[in-house]
Amino acid sequence: MNKEVLDSLFRPQKVAVVGASTNSTKIGYKVLENLIEWKYGGKIYPINPKGGEILGLKAYADIKDVPD
Repeated sequence: MNKEVLDSLFRPQKVAVVGASTNSTKIGYKVLENLIEWKYGGKIYPINPKGGEILGLKAYADIKDVPD
């Protein structure tokens, strides 16, 4: 594998958290919370069928709705 492939796997510039939740006991919430707390440097896209906002980030109802 070349460096570009490895970088895209281990240092992504953006991530979608499919199953992001507003419920703080759910794993989707915890994943999102950890990305924010540990200051992930890329773009974060929470995916939740209800849309709205989760932890201050715009949530998308479907991954097809993500602008990037």
